[in-house]
Amino acid sequence: MLMRAHGAIQLVDRLANAGLVERKPSQTDKRSILIELTPDGRCLLQDLARIHVKGLLENQALLVESLGKLGDLRELA
Repeated sequence: MLMRAHGAIQLVDRLANAGLVERKPSQTDKRSILIELTPDGRCLLQDLARIHVKGLLENQALLVESLGKLGDLRELA
């Protein structure tokens, strides 16, 4: 993920405010803060993963066709 530090902090803030992640101090490096999914965050991630896989399977033929066309274009280059 390409993101500046400030943007990452804002994203983590929003996720924490939504109850999807928690900040925890690192046990090995007191300067570091670890980000951990909450049970709600894990549940949402599982739901999103299922939706993602379903979409990939539904579009598998189109994806394969598109990859084939990209391969053909690469051969022409």
